[in-house]
Amino acid sequence: MRFSLLAIFFAAALSTTSCQAVPAENAKPEPVYWELDQLAKIRGTVRGTTRESGPELEEQIDRLRKLADQSLARGPYSVTFKEEVPPSGDKHDYLSFSRYWWPDPAKPDGLPYIRHDGKVNNALRRRGDRDQIGKLSLSVEVYALAAYLFDEEKYANHAVKLIRTWFLDPKTKMNPHMKFGQGVPGRADGRGVGILDSRGFIRVLDAVDLLTSEGRYPQKDLEDLKKWFAEYLIWLRTSDLGKDEANASNNHGSWYAAQTARIALFVGETEIARDIVEQVQQQRIPEQFMKDGSQPAELKRTQSLHYSFFNLEALSVVARIGEKIGVNLWESTDSNPGLRPGIDFLMPYVLKQKEWTYQQMQEFSLSNGTVYLLRMASVRYEDAKYLDPIGKYPHRHPELDHALLLFRATE
Repeated sequence: MRFSLLAIFFAAALSTTSCQAVPAENAKPEPVYWELDQLAKIRGTVRGTTRESGPELEEQIDRLRKLADQSLARGPYSVTFKEEVPPSGDKHDYLSFSRYWWPDPAKPDGLPYIRHDGKVNNALRRRGDRDQIGKLSLSVEVYALAAYLFDEEKYANHAVKLIRTWFLDPKTKMNPHMKFGQGVPGRADGRGVGILDSRGFIRVLDAVDLLTSEGRYPQKDLEDLKKWFAEYLIWLRTSDLGKDEANASNNHGSWYAAQTARIALFVGETEIARDIVEQVQQQRIPEQFMKDGSQPAELKRTQSLHYSFFNLEALSVVARIGEKIGVNLWESTDSNPGLRPGIDFLMPYVLKQKEWTYQQMQEFSLSNGTVYLLRMASVRYEDAKYLDPIGKYPHRHPELDHALLLFRATE
């Protein structure tokens, strides 16, 4: 009943709205994952009102502007642009295939596919909408940050266009569910693990809140987008696939919690967000981490170091949401270990003080999310040691690294 009323509320709200942008003084949203105080400090640097400087910061600022300018000619993106039709027959349904599954060589047609953890089937991965959804979230992030830092409407306008095309335009919008995410030929049209594909929506919502805070996001679009995400939240919390992912004991369950809590905040359901964060604090973290901070569900993977950090990245998003609603996931208590033991377990290995003895098929590299996690940890635990691994490993996507723009670090 709660969700039906939620949907009715947003539907009713649409009939009384205009297309004017939200005045910044009347609506004061702010990013949840990104740190607004850091962004404001960097904007002051760009505009010459503060003195934050350094070659790395200047490089990230310049790179963001160049990336934003280059990307203005790209997109928009839509689930309807794919060639393959989902099992439903509706191209508005998101479609993707799981990356670690391969044809069975013992079967003439290869079906059903068999799993090789850590071995990516790029031909399968490229089918469907996975590339499109990734480009959407990365592009919207770039445009929103560029609009905020450089005060140029062209970036905000392009972000609005991309969001409208993916979520709102009746001709191109995605239906608010993931019924056909990460399917496996011969086994399943879609699985709960496909919900992981939409984790980039966390950044999209931070971008929307940042644009809205500056009066750069249209009011009608905002209300329609809240309606879309309210419907998606219903599906996430009530569908069998959503429940499967909620019950996952590994990084999939953590990213599900991060997504649902972030969406709940966006649509005004603070108590749902609080329930999710408290469940992570009281149940998920104690169950996922051993006393020494190790993560058994991630250590058994063929890319165990990568997935150990990947799970912590998800939990750091939940921790940021917790900061907004007064639930501290960073610090340990007698009953709740918090995130620090998990991070500290990995530190001797990424500082190259110990040899990683678990399976890691590929050379370890730092994702941008891991860099963000380490910067946050350095501040929350007032210890610069958490920054030391950042210079010791290659970065997976350095061209998209906005760490100095988005997150503080211990001096």
